[in-house]
Amino acid sequence: DMRRRLSLEHQRVCAAATVVYAKEISISNKENQNKQAELLRGTVDSKMDSATKRREQYLSEKANKAKIQVDRVDSVQAKTAEKKEIRRKSIESRLDSASKKRDNELKKAKEFASEENDRVSSAFTAAMEYEEARRQYFEQKLNDSFKRREEYNDEKRKKA
Repeated sequence: DMRRRLSLEHQRVCAAATVVYAKEISISNKENQNKQAELLRGTVDSKMDSATKRREQYLSEKANKAKIQVDRVDSVQAKTAEKKEIRRKSIESRLDSASKKRDNELKKAKEFASEENDRVSSAFTAAMEYEEARRQYFEQKLNDSFKRREEYNDEKRKKA
């Protein structure tokens, strides 16, 4: 990416240098033509004018090509930046959705753990109540057994 950007920047600089060079040549050519025109007026003037027009046309074409190349480089850089921005937004979107999904999964796990804890707690309470009821039942049976035994022993004593 860095190499590509440097290459595009290099192309832009070269194109700009070509434009400047073309302008310098144009100026230089005009100066030379004016000197020669003063020496050789007549037919030389018409030949020089046509040569100047050809040179200017050539330099104008070069300048236009350089401008087109600069525009292309700018366009490529803009598209690259746009693609990077789209990619960044896509990654951010995926990260956000993954974060939301993770939060939902954690919430579900927490709810499940809470429900499981409630079930275990109520089962434990029910087991404790059952054990207490059984203890009372057997305690009552034991007390009834002691009362019957005492009654039996009392009846035996009365008979004796």
